[in-house]
Amino acid sequence: GADVYARNVGIRSGIAAPLISESGPFGALTVLSGRPDAFGTEHATLLEGIAAQVAISLANARLLSALDRSRSELARAAERERALREIGGRLTAVGNPEELLRRIVAEARRLVGADGSRIDLLDETTNRLRWAFADGATAEADARLLRDRGLEMGEGVAGLVAQTGKTAL
Repeated sequence: GADVYARNVGIRSGIAAPLISESGPFGALTVLSGRPDAFGTEHATLLEGIAAQVAISLANARLLSALDRSRSELARAAERERALREIGGRLTAVGNPEELLRRIVAEARRLVGADGSRIDLLDETTNRLRWAFADGATAEADARLLRDRGLEMGEGVAGLVAQTGKTAL
């Protein structure tokens, strides 16, 4: 296919050099000519040098892009940390436990960027998780179910994390 294409468009000679990164080849730099035997070893050496510069430039561009992403992630992490400190300060000033939990649910939803959030607490008499507080539309629908039925330990994501003590996605 490539040979037929080259003949049809009048390509009579070409040379290509690999683009190589630390993890290996990732592309090629190709030059073409309508003249037969247009390239020699000196052209290959020159093209290899150009390809090496292209690879370095692309690697640098990727690194700069990664650095920009890292900076953005760091800024988001700093904002989350600042928000958590601020929340901690505000929450410790709240004397009413119910108000404290309501604020925690609302702040968790806001910080995570969720549609809803809830706190389920263990009812020690039934050993089931029961809805305690919710914030947002999706959480209210969950709350109706959990008010009546609750969750067994290990049931659903909330029950699983309450049982294992580990965060789950």
